[in-house]
Amino acid sequence: MLRNVTRFNPMAKSPGKKNAKAFESFIAERNRLKDWDDYVAPDRSRLLRGKIVGACGFSRSVLLQNRAVSGRLLRLEKDLRRRSVLRAVDEDAGEELLKVETDRDERIGSLEDRAGVLETSVRELRRSIEAVEQRIDEILPG
Repeated sequence: MLRNVTRFNPMAKSPGKKNAKAFESFIAERNRLKDWDDYVAPDRSRLLRGKIVGACGFSRSVLLQNRAVSGRLLRLEKDLRRRSVLRAVDEDAGEELLKVETDRDERIGSLEDRAGVLETSVRELRRSIEAVEQRIDEILPG
């Protein structure tokens, strides 16, 4: 009997590498088009994470959990501050801002995950209600 066995393919890209490559492509495209302002927060303190993940096509958690991406994001923001795309921040204040922002992003990501679970549950409940209503209609005459 043959079984379907998944084999390790060293040539296949891992999701982490794929996400890092997508982020690098995003950066290259922004530098080419010089449209960083479209991705900068109104107070010019940081890049908008939601817009970045939307443009890159990965989840917000990648910015926190993928070391290549999170490290590159920190270096990118530092470079954008040097280039005056983002406003300069005091190094201590910058570390505190990063911590607050990371905490907020983690909470947002968690809430988005919970919202997705709730949406799935609501869809399942609606299907169950429809099935019960259909069964009632079959049992009770007109």
